[in-house]
Amino acid sequence: MVGHERSRFVDLSDQLADQLKCGLCLNILDNPMDTHCKHTYCHECLKQSVTSGIGGRKCPHCRRSLTTGSRKRSRSDIDDNNVLIIGLKVVAQVNRTAKNFIDKLRIKCHNECNGCPEVTELERLVIHLKTCEYKVCHKCGRRDTTEDGHNCIDVLKTANNELKQLAQNLDNNYKQSQKTSKTVAKRLDECQRRMDDSERLRQTLVNKLTELRQKFRESEKQKTRDDHILRSISTQLSPITGFQTDNQFVLRTEYLLIGTYRVDSINIELCSDGLRLAAVPTNSTQNKTNISIGLPFTCITQLMYCTDPSLQVLFIKITAEYCLKFCESLHMCGPNSYDKCTFDVQSNDLRERYIKVVAMKRFQCNSLCDMSFIRIMDYLMDSRCETISLSQALTIRPTNADPTV
Repeated sequence: MVGHERSRFVDLSDQLADQLKCGLCLNILDNPMDTHCKHTYCHECLKQSVTSGIGGRKCPHCRRSLTTGSRKRSRSDIDDNNVLIIGLKVVAQVNRTAKNFIDKLRIKCHNECNGCPEVTELERLVIHLKTCEYKVCHKCGRRDTTEDGHNCIDVLKTANNELKQLAQNLDNNYKQSQKTSKTVAKRLDECQRRMDDSERLRQTLVNKLTELRQKFRESEKQKTRDDHILRSISTQLSPITGFQTDNQFVLRTEYLLIGTYRVDSINIELCSDGLRLAAVPTNSTQNKTNISIGLPFTCITQLMYCTDPSLQVLFIKITAEYCLKFCESLHMCGPNSYDKCTFDVQSNDLRERYIKVVAMKRFQCNSLCDMSFIRIMDYLMDSRCETISLSQALTIRPTNADPTV
């Protein structure tokens, strides 16, 4: 195939392509030659036809002799592309009109299959092919951008060295990636352990929060039950024992012994956080007044009561620190004391250690009254109340108690 392929031309119509087609190779004419019989062929196609010995020196189309009436030319004209000379006789001459027209047609590069996007005029294609970046050596199969070709052995050696270097780089990168992968794996394991620890901690916190919520709900229920019990008891007992306010329960006493200091007929208010002794007279020779004294449950270290109907009495022991404040409030110590009454929770004398509460006589026959009061206190103090016998009570508080006892 000598002529130019029809598919490589970009602006050539089918009608014009038929007129420019070689009668031998059926492609677009390459260096078109006109015979004496007015038929046009490619230079190389016609040369091969008349020198092959098959068709002889006859026109491939009309079979007329190509040397008839031809003039002789010199030996130097044999290689001239403008004429075709066989046996020193001109067989055909170049068709300049067709050649000039075809040279101006735009054609794609031979290396289009290798990716070359170049489209140029046919007469400039030779110049482009010398420097085409997509030119490939037919021997080694590598790209050849040199104008005069290249040494395939040197090119292959260079390529081989480049491949070795590339392989070495890949091997180094692979080893480095292996180290990096191990490091990342360790870090991932550490992160996973931390995540597991965090999850366990979170679950522990959730469990504790759930437990606290449950305890809070239970405490709320217990508080509701406590309030209900207090309201119920105080409502039932208020007609018997004294009177009831919104936030406290009041007990009327026959008398009260603070160590050896006696106070008659005072009220004891039972609150949710402790007791309050109302209108207690101070033991002072100057400006003797009545004061109210609080007894928080947190300051009560011991609580005992006697259940014998003949002596219903409640014994209260407080902390030593609060005992001093108690004595100072009542002026039970110092030069202005009215008499030498003693209240000392650390004393060896049992009569001086306790606060003794004796219920009103008219209620002593009703044990329900006094026992209910004690039950309320016992409940508020988390069941820390103790019961004692009559003999034990008499050891702490004799039956003939008087203001000096």
